[in-house]
Amino acid sequence: MHHFTGLIQKVYAQAALSPATIGIPKVDTSDPASIDISTVESYINTVVNILFYVAGIACLVIVIYAAIGYALAYGDESKVETSKKTITWALIGLVIIGVSKLIVNFVQTQISS
Repeated sequence: MHHFTGLIQKVYAQAALSPATIGIPKVDTSDPASIDISTVESYINTVVNILFYVAGIACLVIVIYAAIGYALAYGDESKVETSKKTITWALIGLVIIGVSKLIVNFVQTQISS
């Protein structure tokens, strides 16, 4: 009955994430005239970068999931086709994410110069 006791591990809580720990600067909105535009730009940069990384990781996870489905299809044509379509669309999404990142970087350099 105690065959799984080697699989039990202790889990420790990690420190809570706050905007400061992930690089998002604090913006004081009580006086809009005092907001430093570089702080707002930095805030937007950080949020956009986080979203790009999350979307990229999601695409890669989907590709890996579909590749496993493809490998485990065992010749079932419907599963093979579904996996191929999923991989294709995930890779198209990854390309779109990359191109959009280039566009955002281009726009930011044009605005800041």
